[in-house]
Amino acid sequence: MEGNLNRLLELKKWRNSVLPIVRVSYVMQEENKYEQEEFFEKWKDKVDIIDYQCLIDYKDWNVLKEPEELPLPEIDFQCLNPFREILINYNGDIFPCCNNYGYYMPIGNIMEIDLVQAWNSDKMKGLRNSILNKSLCKVCRNCVAHNSIQ
Repeated sequence: MEGNLNRLLELKKWRNSVLPIVRVSYVMQEENKYEQEEFFEKWKDKVDIIDYQCLIDYKDWNVLKEPEELPLPEIDFQCLNPFREILINYNGDIFPCCNNYGYYMPIGNIMEIDLVQAWNSDKMKGLRNSILNKSLCKVCRNCVAHNSIQ
């Protein structure tokens, strides 16, 4: 794959073109969490975008732990999902995000409330405030703890 990507980058340079925009993604996991700098150095002068993502392991997502059981990572975590999206599933149920933990926080159903009502609901406002105040609710705390590499 790397050979193909390098060939694409050579063609882009040869054509003196800004397109296609090339992005590489680094999926952080326990086995490679100390290799971020090496990845960055390898691609920084070659590609347009370097993206970092955490590997999401959903093996225990269906069990919500109590907040005191969940040490939060020592990072300044800011979840943007409730500020920019809501999810409507196949039966019309509305959730604050597309993460599996979002299913623990139903907002309503599209057959009963419209999107504006869902977006401006007390549940969504409370969720946004808890994120801004860094007083994460049980569901969000589980999400952050589960999806972070310590």
